[in-house]
Amino acid sequence: MVRPCVRILIAACAMVAAPGDTLRAQSLPQSEQRRVFRETTNLVLVDVYPQRNGRIVEGLTREDFEVFENNVPQVIEAIEFVRVEPNPSDVIRRDPNNQREALTAAADPYARVFVVFLDTSHTTSPGSHAIRRPLIDALDRLVRPDDLVGVLSQRERPTDLVLGRRLESLDDRLRQYWAWGEGHALQDFAGTLVGVDDSDRTEALLDRCFSVKLIKKGDLAEFVEWYIDDGPARRLLSEVLIERLREDRVITALENLVGYLGAIRNGRTVLMVVTDGWLWFPVDRRLAERLAETDAANDAKPALFMPRGGSLTTRDQHGRDRDDCNQELIRLASLDNPLRLRTLIDEARRRSVSIYPINPEVTAADEPLNDRTQAAPAAAPGALVEWHRMRRRHRIEGLRTLAQGTDAFAVVDTNDIAVGLQRIAEDVSAFYLLGYSSTHTELDGQYRTIRVNVKPSGLHVRARRGYRAPSAASVLAPEAIEAGDEGAEARETAFARLARVRPDAPLFTYGVLAGSEAVVTVELREAQVARASGPTPVLVELLTASGTPVGRAEGAVAPATRGALVRVPLGADREGPWRANVTVGAGRDRLQDSLVIAGRPGALVEEAVVFRATPSPRSSLVPVADFLFRRTERVHVEWTLVAELDRRQARLIGRDGRPLAVPLNVTERQIDGSASVAVDLNLAPLTQGEYAIELAVGRGTATERRVVAIRVLR
Repeated sequence: MVRPCVRILIAACAMVAAPGDTLRAQSLPQSEQRRVFRETTNLVLVDVYPQRNGRIVEGLTREDFEVFENNVPQVIEAIEFVRVEPNPSDVIRRDPNNQREALTAAADPYARVFVVFLDTSHTTSPGSHAIRRPLIDALDRLVRPDDLVGVLSQRERPTDLVLGRRLESLDDRLRQYWAWGEGHALQDFAGTLVGVDDSDRTEALLDRCFSVKLIKKGDLAEFVEWYIDDGPARRLLSEVLIERLREDRVITALENLVGYLGAIRNGRTVLMVVTDGWLWFPVDRRLAERLAETDAANDAKPALFMPRGGSLTTRDQHGRDRDDCNQELIRLASLDNPLRLRTLIDEARRRSVSIYPINPEVTAADEPLNDRTQAAPAAAPGALVEWHRMRRRHRIEGLRTLAQGTDAFAVVDTNDIAVGLQRIAEDVSAFYLLGYSSTHTELDGQYRTIRVNVKPSGLHVRARRGYRAPSAASVLAPEAIEAGDEGAEARETAFARLARVRPDAPLFTYGVLAGSEAVVTVELREAQVARASGPTPVLVELLTASGTPVGRAEGAVAPATRGALVRVPLGADREGPWRANVTVGAGRDRLQDSLVIAGRPGALVEEAVVFRATPSPRSSLVPVADFLFRRTERVHVEWTLVAELDRRQARLIGRDGRPLAVPLNVTERQIDGSASVAVDLNLAPLTQGEYAIELAVGRGTATERRVVAIRVLR
């Protein structure tokens, strides 16, 4: 029987064999490969990939390896060769019950972790369509029952990453939202090419400030498009800045993700980045100098700017002025992305994250952000075409550099994506696991380097390069959530649901069981509602798990709101689960989604329905499905009562599981003849982050808890 490990193990929940034991090579399922090792307080496990001509070399023994920690030789106590065979088609994968279990599983050195990073800003819509099926097929063959896989984009935070063993959520995301690629030229419904995401506040600000400039001609002045020379190309200044902004955001997201993966796992992590690549912009002082030159020429302070299609103003609709524009320009001009590339490689190596870039499209030239790029007046014939090709080569070379620097390779030069993905599968399907007891026993929290040598000549060795030792404070600190906290699991489940929300999705849906009805909330993004000239129709069709129709109901999203609530009667069949098919809008603007509503009736209260409102108690309630709020809003949550209550209490809990001293207003009210308990929370006192609203109710000896997780934005 495998005993649970003590908390101060450096490789969390790892097992080590008795000194001197050599474990024979196995090719069994991972669940049968576990070995019971003696527990020590300074155990370190190192995964090693010795290869010749790109293939793992088998048959090596403990005597073939040397391990050094901080350049001090270590005694290898055990060695095991682990081979992962192709996945059987009838395998049953079971996801962790909550995020805590997922993180515990990720710390297991035998389990492999695969993370798919979708670079929406630098992948085209055709590219995102081309990658969806090969990527799912490859992961289906590659991921074993004990492995973990997750997906996120640069629009999400690393803590939003949900690691699981089943591929349905990844399949749904790539299949249903296959057009997630937003890179290069964007075309609106009128057929006009545009390069700015107006729903992004910073992009819209840069476009309004730097797409046109004021030119004085004697006593007259006029606004003209603000072009600058970029090599042989002549481009809008706003386009140059937005391109830098998008690259900065993606690199920042990768930096944060690598740090997070290194914090939750000691073994190797496979990070598959789907992207067309980046230009790794260096510092460009010309941008700030051009701004200063223009201001001096105009003999005016940079206090005015011209919104597209609008009038001259000093502030935009978000309350920001031209000074904000100039500060952002200077920040973007000061980016040193080549230095960040080297730092990212070093950090990924330190944290055992291998980055496999996957380019879904093989093209000869780089596409501009939009169709407004021109040839510079002094450019030689054909120079602009070569400029586009050079940019493309630069992107590919950067991907190769990133991959090679992190002990991986880039899938960038093949029209058959499946072949490249198969190479990745072969690259991570076998490894050696070495165990040693570190001679450095201090609990100092310092980073310690690991170096592995292989005595047979001609081998290329990849191995974990180091770890951070625990500190005395971390060993002695209590857990944030006590084991006896009965609401901990419910909160983790709620936060896991929140982590699956895609902020960039065009449609959000959420459904619960409430008495004799299924209540479905539908919510649109702000930009979509702004385009609507009238109410947007909503249709919800409810079916049983076997596909038998149960009922249907209609609703509408009002022009001034984002959400709508649709109630579908259940009829005589009260045994769930049910599937709700949602259709919003009509024609080519129609959006569709599907969700499962579980039949889990409570003994005291049903599941929650969530609304947003202004802080005013008289403001109207708007149904919420994305659970994303701003600090200027109020959260209103309602639970339908199943029985009368004799006690009720609500509290706000932070992401670390600790209660917060923020008051919650708990009331009871009647809704359409049904009693409910409601909680209101003004978000102004909170900072940006994730929170849980926990309701505890009771009647006699019966008690129930209900948890709703929300994310507060700026």
